Amino acid sequence: MKKKSAYLFFFIVLLLITKTSFSQINYEFDFNKNWEWFDLYSCEPAISNQLIKNIQDLSKEWSLEEARDLFRCLTKLDSLNDILNLPKIIDTDSNKNKQAWKTKFAYELKYFSEPETFRGLISTAMTITRIKKAIFPDRRLFGDRKFYIKITDIGNTSSQITYNFSGAADIYNLCLAKEIGDKELKVINGSENINSMFKRTDPYFNKELFVHFLKLSKDKKPLAEIYKLVNPYSFGGIGFLSAHLNEFREVLNSLNSKQKNLKFYSINLLSQFFPKGAWLEANVDFLFGNFESTSNDYLEKLLLNLSEFGDDYEYLAKYLTRRLFLYEKYNTQLDIFRYLYADEDTLILQLMTEVYDGGISNYMAPILEDNRPLSLLEIDFFHFKATTSAILFKRKKTVIDSLLKSGFDERFLFYTMGAQMAYSIDRTLGRTALNEALIYGPLEFFKIYIDAYEADQKQISDKFQFNSDFENKIYSMRDKMPREIYKEMYDINVKYKDPAPIPWVLENLKKKYIEDKKDSFYFYLIGGQLLFDNEFYSKSAVYFGKIINELPDKNNVSRILGMAYYDKSSYNEAIEMFNYYVKFSPLAADAYLLRGKAYFMSVQYDKAKTDFEKSLQINSSNEEAKQLLEQVNENGL
Repeated sequence: MKKKSAYLFFFIVLLLITKTSFSQINYEFDFNKNWEWFDLYSCEPAISNQLIKNIQDLSKEWSLEEARDLFRCLTKLDSLNDILNLPKIIDTDSNKNKQAWKTKFAYELKYFSEPETFRGLISTAMTITRIKKAIFPDRRLFGDRKFYIKITDIGNTSSQITYNFSGAADIYNLCLAKEIGDKELKVINGSENINSMFKRTDPYFNKELFVHFLKLSKDKKPLAEIYKLVNPYSFGGIGFLSAHLNEFREVLNSLNSKQKNLKFYSINLLSQFFPKGAWLEANVDFLFGNFESTSNDYLEKLLLNLSEFGDDYEYLAKYLTRRLFLYEKYNTQLDIFRYLYADEDTLILQLMTEVYDGGISNYMAPILEDNRPLSLLEIDFFHFKATTSAILFKRKKTVIDSLLKSGFDERFLFYTMGAQMAYSIDRTLGRTALNEALIYGPLEFFKIYIDAYEADQKQISDKFQFNSDFENKIYSMRDKMPREIYKEMYDINVKYKDPAPIPWVLENLKKKYIEDKKDSFYFYLIGGQLLFDNEFYSKSAVYFGKIINELPDKNNVSRILGMAYYDKSSYNEAIEMFNYYVKFSPLAADAYLLRGKAYFMSVQYDKAKTDFEKSLQINSSNEEAKQLLEQVNENGL
C-alpha cells in the first residue's frame, strides 16, 4: 500500500514537472530565472524587429522585477486566453471605480485571442500594459530608482516635520503574514496609525474592508497576481503592496534612512515662499491604503498613501511639499474671507482660492506639466475669463457648473494658469510679493498679479490679463478686507507657538478698535477666527456671536461655523451657531437636522428628538433624520 502511495506521489510530481516543462517549451524561454531585459532582446524567439520593439516598449512601462513577476504569472496560466477572466477578479474588489475598471478591461480584451507562443506571450503582456496605463496613466510607479534628493540650506530652522513610518511598516508586515488571524487583528486594533485611516465615513475603505482586503491580497493565483500588478488601487491599495513587497521594502528603508533630506527639501522650499516669522510644525504618517485624503488632514496629521508613489522619490517630495504648503497656509492664514461675501462673490472667491492654492503650490513644487506652451496657457486664461464672466453676468447654473468642471478636470486649466501667475509675480515683482499674497490670501494674489502685468505689459501680454469687469470685482472685494487689523492678528498667530497668551493679548488689543463700529466688527470677526484656530472655542463663539447678525450671508456663515465647531467636538458652541442657522432659516430642514445632531452628541436627547421631528415635518424623505430619530428613541425617549 505504501509502495502504491509512493508511486502515486511520484506520478503527480512528474505530471506537474512535465506540465511546467511543456509550458516553458511553448514559450522557448525560461521565465522562472532572474532574467534581464537584454536576455529577452537577444533570445532566439525575439528575432523579429517588431518583437524587439515590443519588448523595448514593455521595459519603459515596467520595472524589471514587475516584468519578471508578470511573465511568471502569464506562463502559469493554462492558456493565455485565461486573462479574459480578469473581470471576475475585479468583481471581488470593492472600489467605487470598479465598473470603470471593468469597462477598460473589456475594451482591451474585446478581440483578445493569443496562442501559447513567445510572440503570443509578448502580445498578451502588451495588452495588459495598455490596461495598466488606462487605470493609472500618470506615471510609472517603479523604475528601480535610487533615493537622491539634495540637502539644501535651511532658511527657517524653527519649522519641524515629524515622519512616522510605523503604520506603513505594520501594514507591510501584515501582508507578509501567511494569514489574518487573532495575532494580526490585534495588531490592527492596537495601531493608532492604522486606525487613523478609518476616521472618515467611507463605504469603500473602512476597518472591516481593510481586513477583507488583506485576506484578498494573499491570493496567489496567477490572475489575481496579475490584477494586483496592474492596478495600484487593487484591494484598497493593499493588493498592489502585496504584489510589490520587495520594492516597497526598499522604499521604506530608503525613506526611513533619508528622511532628513526629505524634510530639509520641504522646509527649504516652504521657507522661501512664506513670509518671515511663519513656522511649521507638522506630523506626517506614512501608510498603505486607499483612504480618503481631504483638505482637513492638516487639522491633526497628514496621512500619506505610499501605494501612490512607489520609488518615485522626487514626485513624493514635491507632493509632500504641496500638502505641507496647504498645512502651513492653514496654520498661518486666518480664513475670514468666506465670511465677507455673498451670492456670486462667494463663488468667485472659491474659484480664486482654488487657482491661488493650486497655482502657488504647483509653481513651488511642480507636479503638473512643466514648461506649458504659451498656446495652451492662452487657453487656460481664456477659459478662466469665460468662467468669471459667466458668474459675474449670472449665466445659467448649468453653464457655470460646466465651465468650472472643465477648469478643474483632467487638463487642470485653472491650476496651470495659477502657476503661470505665480511665476509672473515672482519674476516681475519678486518673491516678497508672493510672500504678501500668502499673508493676505487669494484676493491679494490676484491683485498683485494685476500689478505685475501693469508693470510689465511687454512680457505679460493682454492674453494673460483679466478683463476690466473682473479687475473691478477684485478691487471691490478686496476693499472689504481690513489689511491693518488682519495683519496685526496674523502676526499674533505666527508669533505664539504656545497659544496660551492669545486671549489676553486680544483683550488688550480690543481697546484699540472697540470705539469705531467698523473696526470693532472686523476685530471680533478676525479675532474670533484667531481664537478658533488656536482652540479657544468658547471664547471664539463669544466673538462670532457679536457680529454674526451683520454678516452679508449670515445664513450660510452660521451653518459653516456650526459645522466647524461640530467637527471639533465642541458641541455647545455648535448648538449656539446652529441656533442662528435656525433663526435665519426657519424653514430649512437641514438647520434642524444639524442642530439635532449637536444636541444628540451632547446627550440632550429630548431636544435632539424635537429637532429631528421638525426636520422630518419639513422634509419627510430625509433618511438621515429618520435614522437619527430611531437612535434617539433607542436611548429611551
